[in-house]
Amino acid sequence: MVALLSSMTPSVWSGCNQCHSWQELPQVQCRVIGTATLASPARLALPTTVPVERGYTCLAADNTCSQNPTFNLGTTYSAGGNQFVLTITLPQVEGAATYTLPWSSTTPGLAIDAALVTPVSWPALTVVSGTIAVDRSSPEGLHASFALELELSTTGERFSLTGGTVDLSGCHVGSIDVCTGGD
Repeated sequence: MVALLSSMTPSVWSGCNQCHSWQELPQVQCRVIGTATLASPARLALPTTVPVERGYTCLAADNTCSQNPTFNLGTTYSAGGNQFVLTITLPQVEGAATYTLPWSSTTPGLAIDAALVTPVSWPALTVVSGTIAVDRSSPEGLHASFALELELSTTGERFSLTGGTVDLSGCHVGSIDVCTGGD
């Protein structure tokens, strides 16, 4: 049994599922700020503001710059049970860079995964065009702006993300307590 309990300490977790063995594990932690404006088909009734929910720089838990910077965005669920989700993974480049989309397969490390989550399916969205402008990328932080035009694979309907910004700052390797044995 492994349970992540970053907000609970061994002294406050008690009862039937009591943990008897704790392990401290390294975890990259960043302050995350960012949003984008979403224009989507009216039938989906999706929110127009899409917050950046989490993100990471190239900093890995072993204190090396050895992973691709990544950030995730997602709307809340609409009344109809629909949600827009997006993950952008950037190449491992320090400094500034600009990526014009759709990108060439010769741009290693750049990936965009987008989907519309519905009550019955999870159809993918394909990038039609866009730009990602990275102003700053280092192990300690990342700042970028972006705009994307996407197409729903099942219907061809268009989605636009405009005015997108992401700011990851204060990134460092911290730790969390993980339960490694309990009831």
